[in-house]
Amino acid sequence: MVPKFRMKSKLAVRLAALLLLFSLLPPPTYIGLVDFDEPTVAFGPHLARSSSKVVNVLGLWSGSELKDFQDVVAPWEEETGYTMAFVPTRDLNAVLTTRLEAGDPPEVSILPNPGFMYELAGRGKLVALDTILDMNRIKRDYARTWLDLGTYHGKLYAIFYKATNKGTIWYSPRNFR
Repeated sequence: MVPKFRMKSKLAVRLAALLLLFSLLPPPTYIGLVDFDEPTVAFGPHLARSSSKVVNVLGLWSGSELKDFQDVVAPWEEETGYTMAFVPTRDLNAVLTTRLEAGDPPEVSILPNPGFMYELAGRGKLVALDTILDMNRIKRDYARTWLDLGTYHGKLYAIFYKATNKGTIWYSPRNFR
C-alpha cells in the first residue's frame, strides 16, 4: 500500500504538468483549447471580446482529485490575477459536445482520451497549441511520444500528462482464424 502522502504528491506532480500549460502563457493571454467560432483564432473569440479574467475548465474530477487540482492551480491564479472556474461532469463527452454546438465552449477541457481529442480536432473544434505555446520549450520538456499522442495532422492540440491502460483484451489469434 502506498502511503497517503505519497499518493497525494504523485497526483500533485501529475497535475503540475497541466499547470505547466498555464504557466507557459503570458498573463494577459486568454487560455483556450476549444474554439467554436473561428478555428484560426488561438483563443476563443468570445473571450477576446470579454474582460473576464475567469478561465473555465471542464473536466471529470471531483472530491479530493478536484481539491488537489485547485491547490496546483492556486499559485497560477495568484501570479496572473486570473481565476479558474472548474466545471465537473461525469459525462464530459456529452457536456462538451453540447456546449460546442451551443457556441459556449470552455476555455480548457481536460479530455479523457486521445480519441475524443482527435475527433474534435478533425471537426475543427480545437485550437492548435503550437500556435500559442513556446514549442521549443515544449519539445525540450516532453518526450516525442507524448507530443505525438496530442498531435493531429501535424498540429499539437493536447498535452497529456498521464496515461493508463484500461482496455487491454487478451485473446488467442488462432481462435479467430
